[in-house]
Amino acid sequence: MALVATPAAARKIVVGQPAPDFRLRLPGGQRVSLADLRGQVVILNLWATWCGPCKREMPELDRIQANGAQYGLRVFGVLAMDPTPLSALRPLIKVLHYPLVDHIGSDYVAVGNAIPTNYIIDRAGIVRYAQANALTARDYAEIIAPLLSEKAPVTTLAVPAATR
Repeated sequence: MALVATPAAARKIVVGQPAPDFRLRLPGGQRVSLADLRGQVVILNLWATWCGPCKREMPELDRIQANGAQYGLRVFGVLAMDPTPLSALRPLIKVLHYPLVDHIGSDYVAVGNAIPTNYIIDRAGIVRYAQANALTARDYAEIIAPLLSEKAPVTTLAVPAATR
């Protein structure tokens, strides 16, 4: 695994606790936050172009996204500690089933200062996995598929006080 620096101000993300919000800007300019993804299973993959294990993980992440999309899975590849502009990655962006982003704007940092780091957030916004490790087909079967089979949480709309 490759090493990266960790910002001192980042909060520790704890498995079993609510995931901190994040904001992503997709290559097409669309902005996405955790709140926008509520009800979906989210994988945040921190990677770098110079990271060998990250490159070997990409085809598996692509298969994971392709297989899980119809069940509410969203994978995002977050370019971490890498000066490569996303514009240089256009050929890669065109073939992947998941978007690459260059900034997450949040507390999501490399676990143990190593990449690839993967965070998996369930449909209710709870962190279910946070490890510096490449995801595999086995992880899909043992971790991700069970989360995709869970029902999305029911949300209730707040009723304004004037209408009660």
